[in-house]
Amino acid sequence: TRYVFGKAIVHGTAGEQIPFVSVNPPKGAKATVLWIDGGGKSHLFNDDGQPTAAVQKLVDAGLVVASADVFLTGEFIPAGQQPAYPKVNDTYQGYTFGYNRPVISNRVRDILTVLDVLRAEKNGKAKPVHLVGTGAAGKWVLLASAVDQGEVASTLVDLDDPGFAGAGFEGVKTTSHPDYLPGALKYGGIGGLAALVAPGELTVAGTKKISLRELKPLTKVYSLTPGKLSLQSGRLTPEVIVARLTK
Repeated sequence: TRYVFGKAIVHGTAGEQIPFVSVNPPKGAKATVLWIDGGGKSHLFNDDGQPTAAVQKLVDAGLVVASADVFLTGEFIPAGQQPAYPKVNDTYQGYTFGYNRPVISNRVRDILTVLDVLRAEKNGKAKPVHLVGTGAAGKWVLLASAVDQGEVASTLVDLDDPGFAGAGFEGVKTTSHPDYLPGALKYGGIGGLAALVAPGELTVAGTKKISLRELKPLTKVYSLTPGKLSLQSGRLTPEVIVARLTK
């Protein structure tokens, strides 16, 4: 097993750096897993600095496992502190979001930037990339896959983040919430936006906190395509992730 530490992916136009890490199999890899977690890239490792059991199983199966600290996660947060989210104008949200990307949009943008780098062709051939989102990052990864229009090999996300009130956008009650996205409910909420992943292979776990109304656009679109959609009310465990990606 070979680790790649201390790397930073740089966004081409903005020049912003995204801290990055990967755990690589000793021989050539057949695919890459980009696993984003709300806690940052450190979630790939135990307290002793070794890969978690799930990561090691993926690497043993010939997969590169990568992660990154997207906007205001991981290295961007001083030790012992909470993220300092940008302030939203109390009088009219348009004064903020008419000029600035919401926090969640910045995070989705970072995921897409890392994804583009991982998927870049080498020796004339690009390896497939699987997207995984856990913790608070489940929603970010799902939206990134939607923007990517299902070009990834598969997407697995857990939307049941215990640190947030509600897994869908109906649970976002304030404009200062880090998952606030203007217009999200107008276009069908998490289900309507995630439907853009179709016909890509998609697993969405932690759906028990999402209303059937918000999930309906997702199930409806997939029923009209040959795409594979798996919904589960429970959490997306490391064991399930390994089983899905090594089948």
